Amino acid sequence: MPTLDSHKVIDSDVARKLSTFLAGVPAEAREKAIDAYHRITLELLAARGVSPEQAHPLVEGVVAEIRLRIAVVDRAGGATAGQA
Repeated sequence: MPTLDSHKVIDSDVARKLSTFLAGVPAEAREKAIDAYHRITLELLAARGVSPEQAHPLVEGVVAEIRLRIAVVDRAGGATAGQA
C-alpha cells in the first residue's frame, strides 16, 4: 500500500488531469465536480482506513491545486481553442 508521502505525486497528477478537463466546462459544473471529487475521495480514503486528520489535508491540497490550475487557464483566456 502506498504511503501518504507517495500520494503527493499521484495527487499532483490527479489535479493536473482534473483541472485540464474542468477548465473546459462552465463554472457551476466545475464547482459541482470539485465538490463531488472532495466528498468521494474522503469517503474512499476513510474506507481504506485513512483517518480524517490525514485525509483532509491530502484532499484539500488537490482541490487547491485544481482551483489554482483552472484560475491560470481562465486568466490566460479560458479553455477556448486558440486563446489559452
